[in-house]
Amino acid sequence: MLDMKRTRAGALILTLVLILGSLSTSYADETAAQIFDEAALLLTGTENVTLAGKATFSLDGETFKYVETTYAQDGVNSKWVLNLASPRRDGSLRENGFTVIANDRNKYGMEVCRPDTFVMADDNPQTVILRTSTELKQLISLGHHVLAQIPTMPEDVFSLSDDKNLMIRLEEEQIPDSVSNLLSLGIWLAVQRTMDIAGDSIATPPYPEEARSMEDYITPTQAIIDTTEKYELKQLSVDARMDEEGRFTEVNGNLRIGLHTFLEGVHDLQVSFSGQAMDYGTTTVAEFDPEEYGFKLGNGYNLLQPDAASMKWYKNRAKFILGEAGFDYNMMTYVEAEQEGSEVFVTLRNEDYSFYANCLLDLEGGLVEFRNMTTPWKEEKIVHEREDITDDMIEESCKKLNRYLETVQTGLSNMINGYMLDAVFQENEQTFVRLVDSTIQAVFVIQLTPEWRVDMLDIPRSNG
Repeated sequence: MLDMKRTRAGALILTLVLILGSLSTSYADETAAQIFDEAALLLTGTENVTLAGKATFSLDGETFKYVETTYAQDGVNSKWVLNLASPRRDGSLRENGFTVIANDRNKYGMEVCRPDTFVMADDNPQTVILRTSTELKQLISLGHHVLAQIPTMPEDVFSLSDDKNLMIRLEEEQIPDSVSNLLSLGIWLAVQRTMDIAGDSIATPPYPEEARSMEDYITPTQAIIDTTEKYELKQLSVDARMDEEGRFTEVNGNLRIGLHTFLEGVHDLQVSFSGQAMDYGTTTVAEFDPEEYGFKLGNGYNLLQPDAASMKWYKNRAKFILGEAGFDYNMMTYVEAEQEGSEVFVTLRNEDYSFYANCLLDLEGGLVEFRNMTTPWKEEKIVHEREDITDDMIEESCKKLNRYLETVQTGLSNMINGYMLDAVFQENEQTFVRLVDSTIQAVFVIQLTPEWRVDMLDIPRSNG
């Protein structure tokens, strides 16, 4: 289910904060504030323009997200195409994304994972890329005043030539704390808008007592959001062009952000990006014609946003999957679900956190990944050979695993070409085995004793 209203606002605000807003954080004295205002005007006050951009996100040196997007605004009509890709362990990409077209009040959405279906929604007409809210206005005002206070910087750090070529080269020691505070505030606002945490108020950052390590999360994006206490801009390199009217036309750059987490110190987030702003005043967005795209109307969707009933279904689906895996269905007293693009991330736990699990589902409720985060399995304690783990025990476990896969999703076991015993782990009375299918990079952690259960499952699969 594509949430056209929330996703549109949230992702674009994040673009404002991480790219255009961060780009402006380094400008000298009043020039800084003026160019920041131009960036804000582009997103909140321009009724006819086309934006195109690409970005690559890396966490601690490992790429986890590729983004490519185009957005066209033509008065009350707009078209937004967003393509996302995440690397898998085998080198392939997990792809998702969507296209949203708005014609006055009518909005039409198409997802990569549902190539033959579109959904519709009704919303207030919007003539600019970002509809301003009280919080966004306050953020822009704060940004203007912060940047106006930055001292003038030397030409090797900042320069704006007569022909409107802009160059920025900033290192950590040259970036004031106020800029990182502004960046943190902006990201929290973006998260609040995207996740719909608390109506239209500033999102509350994570509480220390609720903090976990990044490895506890299935997706790096969720790990960053839930574990980061402060975002610190550490490095910025930007080359941009503006036209004679002072409007942005091109931007290319790299930025590095220190993620100050509650439990693990500082992680490193790097973003490389490029973008264009074009066709000012001449952008045209046509009326949506389903036959042009070859789509049929989707049935059974909530057309405005993922409603409570839909989220409840995903929660119950995740509880069923864990119950069939061998866990006590009744101990899952806390269940929370969030849609992330074409997948749904479900968190399950009991009251005292002695049990805590993550489950990733596709929009059909199919199982993509599952992890028991409280498993005693430890990589450093693996024993690769155990005489008491017989071939018959492994064969029986594989049969149970196949039955489990078929129970939670018909046809899932057919994706498996064969299991290989990869490792054994013993903790007190508990014995675990790791089974793999190297042909499709599938990984399973199974508890053999004292009772059989699935502790981890990861089957790479295509979304588009």
